[in-house]
Amino acid sequence: MKKISLLMALILTIALATAINAQDKTPECMSDVKPGEWVLYELPSSIQQKHTVLDVTDGVATVQIQTLMNGKVISDIEQKVVLSDLADRSASFSPKVYAGETEVKDQKIKCTVVEADVQGRVSKTYMSNDIPVMGIILSEYDGNPAMKLIDYGFEPQTEPDNE
Repeated sequence: MKKISLLMALILTIALATAINAQDKTPECMSDVKPGEWVLYELPSSIQQKHTVLDVTDGVATVQIQTLMNGKVISDIEQKVVLSDLADRSASFSPKVYAGETEVKDQKIKCTVVEADVQGRVSKTYMSNDIPVMGIILSEYDGNPAMKLIDYGFEPQTEPDNE
């Protein structure tokens, strides 16, 4: 199951790198990421993945990635995301960027669609500044969803009492 989490982290990195390479045309979804933000994605094979921002310090976001199957956590990892490094990874992509609209939780959301050829496959990532964590609503390859947002929110982080 750790392989699934690492694969989804790679897909997320490619999606973000593709979007960042589109420069000022795409949402700056990571520019105001806050601890406590979370998103829940549906992946193929009825697997879900929850990404929760634990900390943001000096341009590094710590994101907890929990992979769930049948409602049970099967993998729980933390990933450090150096925000400035994402732009460096995007150098080989030449995306098309255009306005779109999609639906999340029965609400229509205007979004930016970033489309690119990634190793011979068509990658589309639908993004919005209205979605927390990294702004990704849907990521698909050759028309097949790789991850689809099904829920999102914010849970304020609390400091433990030191009595």
